Amino acid sequence: MFTQLQMVGWSWDIAAFLWLAGMTGMAAAVYAVLVHSGHISDGRRKVYSWTLFVGIVAALVLVVSDLSRPYNLMNAMILSLEQGTFGLGRSWMAIGIVLLSLMALMALLLLVSSYAGGALAALRGRAYSYALMAVGILVTMYSGFLLAAAPGQPFWNTPLLPLLWLASGTTAAFGLSELLLFWTGEEKELSAGISLYGAFAEFVELLVLSAYLYMTFAVMGVGAHIAAQQMLFGPLSYITWIGVLALGIIVPMISEFLFARYRYSGYALVVIAVLVIAGALLLRYAILASSVLEPISLI
Repeated sequence: MFTQLQMVGWSWDIAAFLWLAGMTGMAAAVYAVLVHSGHISDGRRKVYSWTLFVGIVAALVLVVSDLSRPYNLMNAMILSLEQGTFGLGRSWMAIGIVLLSLMALMALLLLVSSYAGGALAALRGRAYSYALMAVGILVTMYSGFLLAAAPGQPFWNTPLLPLLWLASGTTAAFGLSELLLFWTGEEKELSAGISLYGAFAEFVELLVLSAYLYMTFAVMGVGAHIAAQQMLFGPLSYITWIGVLALGIIVPMISEFLFARYRYSGYALVVIAVLVIAGALLLRYAILASSVLEPISLI
């Protein structure tokens, strides 16, 4: 039996793409909430704009670099559009390239509007932030559908995977927001609320991950069972139990709930945020690396 790493080779680079896409996509949602609630200063908007733009461009570069001929991507897209063969309705990869490119363009416009006046100032408003949030959520969920539709990888072939990516991306986005607030020296103003929402998001992520693994053992095939065993009890168990569950979800969840009540040091908040963000990356690697191809029955 062959693993996904042996046959496909999706490793840390694709894990980093899934991580960046999910975290940046849901960070756009957090930005929209801040705009809606009126908790967005000019300095905070600039920091978020730079973060969204750099994050989504990095994700786009990572996924394009995994193609067999990334330098030919633009020519291939133009030619397929001219011939009417562009697979927007047939390929999750094509959908993803469009969504990532659209979000990169929207993040760039937001970044420019943060420094410019005139007509571009309208992009600082609620309507544009809602549109950016919608695209960000689609980017986050697309990366889950990309794996869920992969042939021969039963561990990924479940509708719970996009939901898991959405929950994990949300927790990482809250962690990123806590780092940005600390960077701008504004952690005392909003960090208690963000920490409380972050603790709730981590609880939801824990529930979705538990449901994902339970469904793997309960209703899915042999390949999915073997993959889950590798993730929980095999060579990836240390990453799963320590990196993802303990340090990436449970410890931050309890710590953020306590922070929302007792307001301890901002430096402790930074440590929690880093653990959450790192846990989101480790979760994606564990799910990628543990997958095995479905064995073919000869009976």
